Amino acid sequence: MKKKHWLNLLIVLLAGLSSCQKSGVRIYEIPKETEAESPFSVQAPQSESSASPPAPRPVVSSNASEISWTVPEGWKEAALKPMRLASYTSANGQVDISVVKLGGAAGGVASNVNRWRGQVGLEPSSPESIAKAATSFESEGLKGSLFVLYGAENGTLAAIVPYQGMSWFFKATGPSSSLKEEASRFNEWVESLRVP
Repeated sequence: MKKKHWLNLLIVLLAGLSSCQKSGVRIYEIPKETEAESPFSVQAPQSESSASPPAPRPVVSSNASEISWTVPEGWKEAALKPMRLASYTSANGQVDISVVKLGGAAGGVASNVNRWRGQVGLEPSSPESIAKAATSFESEGLKGSLFVLYGAENGTLAAIVPYQGMSWFFKATGPSSSLKEEASRFNEWVESLRVP
């Protein structure tokens, strides 16, 4: 019995030693992927000095079956940040504009509006007061609520649009004075929202 035990042990050791051909760390080099064009990239309008007619403002969509919009004149495409489908800045660079899509009710209207109120230095408000302060809008088959929040220094313009079980947030944030200058372009943007 002991011979069989030693024989089995010897076979296992020899098999183990023969399988360990090379030891050490292996390094693999993989070529860097080229940066793909963002599905939200827009073409810059043609120069005004050009003799040809001006290019139409870009229409942006994250997917052919989802919400699309027209970017207001003067807004510039900005680098995407986490969770954003699109990012823009105002012509003066002081207003940050974003599109975010979250599942379901995304925490609810009141909790989102109260978070934004806190961000601009305003006290929380009751769900009833928030509902009364909302401006309802309809654009090309979409219905949503518009919120205007101005604090002493900063403000937020936001539209919440429920669509296909998701909550879409169209927001502009920045100094209250700059945000007031962008209010008409923000409204133009919200009015351009559409679905296929």
